[in-house]
Amino acid sequence: MRSKLLTGAFAGFLLVGAGCTDGQTPNFGDPGVTEVTLSCSPASPVTGSQATLTVNAQNDLTKIDTVTIDFENDGIWDLEQAFDALSVSASFTHVYDTPGSVVVRTEVEDFGGGIVSKTLLLIVEDPPVVTAR
Repeated sequence: MRSKLLTGAFAGFLLVGAGCTDGQTPNFGDPGVTEVTLSCSPASPVTGSQATLTVNAQNDLTKIDTVTIDFENDGIWDLEQAFDALSVSASFTHVYDTPGSVVVRTEVEDFGGGIVSKTLLLIVEDPPVVTAR
């Protein structure tokens, strides 16, 4: 009788546990998802002038470890900033010497080892020509 009672209690626990997740497997220890945005100011940089690239990253469960940036998407990380916070903002400055389109790439790594990558297409323009009257 006692073994039937324990078995019944265990089966009831499984049913209640399954109902708590709406039939989905719970993700215990899930580090969460890091949300990343990448922007440039000015939006269309001018050759010879400074462009500020800003990376904002947030993860509600795992702290952000590093933010790296590749100004030309040539596979070489140009700069890195270290953090220890759930929400960060990293600013990087760069001067583009030639006009044309360029892809900027950033990677954000959290302390759980998760990496999120973002890219941004920039159109670098020559400065406007000023004519004297």
